[in-house]
Amino acid sequence: GLEVTLDQRKADYLMQGGVRLAGGRCRISGQLITVADDKQLWAERYQVESGDSFDILDQCIPAMVMNIRRRIAADDGDKLSGKNLDDMTLEQLLSAAGVSFFTPTMQAWSEAGKIAERALQMEPNNFMALAMAAAGMGMAEQLYGFKPTDDTVISIALQRIEEARRQTSKSDMVLIVYGGLLLHGRKRYTEASAAAEASLQLNPDYNMALWILAEAKIFDGDYAAGIEAAIRAATMDIHDPYVHLYSRAAGYGYFAAREYDEAVNWFWKADQLAPGLPHNLTGLSASQYHAGDAQGARDNMARLLQEEPAFRLSDMVVPPFREGEVWDRFTNGLRSAGAPE
Repeated sequence: GLEVTLDQRKADYLMQGGVRLAGGRCRISGQLITVADDKQLWAERYQVESGDSFDILDQCIPAMVMNIRRRIAADDGDKLSGKNLDDMTLEQLLSAAGVSFFTPTMQAWSEAGKIAERALQMEPNNFMALAMAAAGMGMAEQLYGFKPTDDTVISIALQRIEEARRQTSKSDMVLIVYGGLLLHGRKRYTEASAAAEASLQLNPDYNMALWILAEAKIFDGDYAAGIEAAIRAATMDIHDPYVHLYSRAAGYGYFAAREYDEAVNWFWKADQLAPGLPHNLTGLSASQYHAGDAQGARDNMARLLQEEPAFRLSDMVVPPFREGEVWDRFTNGLRSAGAPE
């Protein structure tokens, strides 16, 4: 076997790891440690049945990098807990906003956008602050609520993300926010797909870019390609805080393709990861009804109304399906499950 340890003490965080090779098997271990207090933040072990070094890298490194990226952000957020926003530096505000985005609620996403707006007051052209403000402003309701976002709000969010794109062409995150706003705010499927693909060129295993690509394909009618991208995003890294969104996308794809049992499975997964969200529960209820489980559909509609007593079909944001027939099936299922008009 071969073991390699990397030690870089001139940093805030230390990544230590080992690689063992034996025949056609490879085991990679990694630890993320804080330099200041020698605290372990993250540890993981990956085992790959392959003797191909490139295949090993393709299977392990993307998940490892994304985990480290998120764990460092979370640690930065922990350090800022309880600190007044007015006392934070630009970098600290961006860290606080990033951590807030990890929480799957509309309140957290909206708060992240507000924190990013504070950062913009310090540096109006900061591309990361612009992108975070656009996401919090333009996508919180679309992803975590049930009512349409005001068109004026979408327009301002698009102005923010356009400015971010002018500031940099090298941010995978800027591109997925751009794609998400184009898709959910303007139903511009081709441009949303192009933004997701451009993000994947910068970061080929970026789960959120796969998610935007999946949604763009699914809502445009290419269900098979969209489902494939959504499942790839959802299964690449189970620790990703947005797997519930990727699972929801797969649910929409299977529903649109009339594969209702699979739709139920994926909406269940989304609801388990982020319980009580209106879009997960409406997807689950509609899919269950069409899968022949009328009681299950009614039960989950009851859950939705308990979570959101003001829910009405007439107020619900329409997912951006190009084919109106899909939405008709969806609302028919909800209506049959007891959704109030």
